[in-house]
Amino acid sequence: MKKAYSLKNEILPFQKNLPNVKIDELVNKYLDFTDHKLIFFDLETLGLNPAFDYEQITELSAWVVNGNNFDIEKKINYKIELNESAKTLLNDSLSLERENWVERQSKRRNSNFSDPNEILEMTHYHDLKLNEVKESFAINKFIDLVNEYENVILVAHNAKFDVRFMTIRSSKYDQKLPVTKTLDTLKLARYFFAPLVQKLSNQKNIKEIYDSLFRQHKDFVHISSKLGEIANALNINSEDWHSADADVYMMYEILKYMLMFFKTHKNEDIKSYQIKILKRNIGKYKSK
Repeated sequence: MKKAYSLKNEILPFQKNLPNVKIDELVNKYLDFTDHKLIFFDLETLGLNPAFDYEQITELSAWVVNGNNFDIEKKINYKIELNESAKTLLNDSLSLERENWVERQSKRRNSNFSDPNEILEMTHYHDLKLNEVKESFAINKFIDLVNEYENVILVAHNAKFDVRFMTIRSSKYDQKLPVTKTLDTLKLARYFFAPLVQKLSNQKNIKEIYDSLFRQHKDFVHISSKLGEIANALNINSEDWHSADADVYMMYEILKYMLMFFKTHKNEDIKSYQIKILKRNIGKYKSK
């Protein structure tokens, strides 16, 4: 069986240990960004497997944020030129690239895509008002950005995907993504923000957020941790959700909100809610 990819130097503990982390400890130990540079970043891609050239990166965005005051210090955003393999995937429905892509999509649970052109539409690729650059150029600029600073923390929503994709695509061009501390805002939202919202859902100022994120499944209540849905619940602009720069903006604003929210409610006990979420997701997150 293929070994699951896991993040190195991830800030938050592994999932099974999260219910043992109290909110005040989360704030004071794990989310203390003093004297760090946070690099929020997001990739848009034509697929989930970076080993295939036709599933290349299509957009890359990164913001450098001062951990002391959350000031934005630098931004990069690149629209990436489609390589020949990707063009074949997109334009030739009878190609081997398309056949392989469709076959893998069919094996994915809850896949909504039957045509890779739908991904470009969802990610607003053709609407990006940016000059196109080669994938190798964008990756090199991102690695230079990470290397420019000390005490870097990479921040991404579902960081495992973005870090893995960037690591493998960079190796294709004989480049190497530095190993840094990493914060996954999806994990933070799922195991701390969602349980806290659920526990405090009877409070007037939180009920609106709860109602927006509430999802009733057959036998359990689910609080959405999707980036755009959290943004909507917090009245953060999500109009261009799934474009890399818009996603970085939402991550930045959401993390600022969550930090304030956790500090305000640092004495709340959410362990029982976390355990329920962990039980539902145990199959998705195998032990390291």
